[in-house]
Amino acid sequence: MALPRPLLGGLGARSTGVGGLPPGLLLCIASVQGVVHGLDQVVVRPRPVLIVHAGGHYTRGLMPDLPHDFADPALLQLALTHASVNAGTSNQRLEFLGDAVLDLVVAEELFRQEGQPAEGLMTELKASVVSRQGLAEVGRDLGLAERGRFGGGLKNRALPASVLANLYEAVVGAVYLDAGYPAARAFALATMAAPLARARAGTTARNPKQALQELSQARWGEPPRYELLRERGSDHARAFQMSAVIADRRFPSAWGRTHKEAEGWAAHEALLVLEGASPASGAPPPAAPGEAD
Repeated sequence: MALPRPLLGGLGARSTGVGGLPPGLLLCIASVQGVVHGLDQVVVRPRPVLIVHAGGHYTRGLMPDLPHDFADPALLQLALTHASVNAGTSNQRLEFLGDAVLDLVVAEELFRQEGQPAEGLMTELKASVVSRQGLAEVGRDLGLAERGRFGGGLKNRALPASVLANLYEAVVGAVYLDAGYPAARAFALATMAAPLARARAGTTARNPKQALQELSQARWGEPPRYELLRERGSDHARAFQMSAVIADRRFPSAWGRTHKEAEGWAAHEALLVLEGASPASGAPPPAAPGEAD
């Protein structure tokens, strides 16, 4: 596909520079498969050219439907690079940053919600919005599975929800580094509109212990039980770590200020695992390495 010079000149140029391009306009190829032929046309095979102005404004190239224009496209490339590529750098640090940004954005939105929901309800609603399944849904809608860079066993297969969720978190982290919190907040609100709307519409969050019990009874004919793994803190500020157990499988643990609160969060962790697994089998899915830590 060739982009003629008049099309390039129609990107808002008000003065002419070399070859009819405005001063300071740089031609940056989004991949090595794009080739510049002089100044008369640009041939792109197959990725589009990223036209970047020195001031930071540009047409979108790598992800044209992403609701943020990166001043530093390298941040987006890094956000889409999974650790399995073994390229020396990956998106793991950006995941960490994006996770923190999302927590703040969602907490702020729920805090501003009409009706002033109580702390416990806001906590449950936030957990459902930023859950692995919720973030994976957003990542899937953005097409991150098709744009991400993967290696090893992740190539040519359906990506687990956890990988998609991590990709989305990394992109949020990249937006934050690229343009600051206001841009990251706007990006998160735009891309998470559906899960946030569901959270705002929910007058009550589901009870995770009740939901886990119903799921466990339906699949394996027995209720879950909860194990106390450890406790810490002084008498007036205790914390308890609990884990849900079904059919001799222990699920990821969670902490709470009371036994009841810890059991609720442990049930939530178990639901994240089970609702991402196929219900076709009557046996609990095998535990992942380190999952019960």
